[in-house]
Amino acid sequence: MSLVDSEVNLEADVAATSPNLTFASKDKSAGVVISGVHTDIVIKNYRNRMFLIITQFEKFGSILTVTKEEAAKSAVYTVKTILGKDDDQIHVAVRYIAEQIDTEKPLLISICLKDYGVETVKHIVAAIKKIQSL
Repeated sequence: MSLVDSEVNLEADVAATSPNLTFASKDKSAGVVISGVHTDIVIKNYRNRMFLIITQFEKFGSILTVTKEEAAKSAVYTVKTILGKDDDQIHVAVRYIAEQIDTEKPLLISICLKDYGVETVKHIVAAIKKIQSL
């Protein structure tokens, strides 16, 4: 199933601004149906970090950090669990997401999925890229 086949509701929830207020982050969020499961994605860009919330359970999940270091010929991503389940499957999914969205900022990710399979994660990456472009 491709992202085109998925039901996508990309309503950007961008933080309101006024001339007298400044915000430390810009928020974007969307709901995407992936393989029949509603998935909420929230992107918060701070000056020094990007915070992603990806959930299919309407709550926070495991919280991980991802840092990117430049090696001789490629980037090296380090994933660490801060809170929640410390599982290899979650680490692989989070590392893949970080590699695909390729941000220079460190990531803080809260992830709670019913399925951490390759197709699910690919659809999530496609949705994140689409949300970022809004």
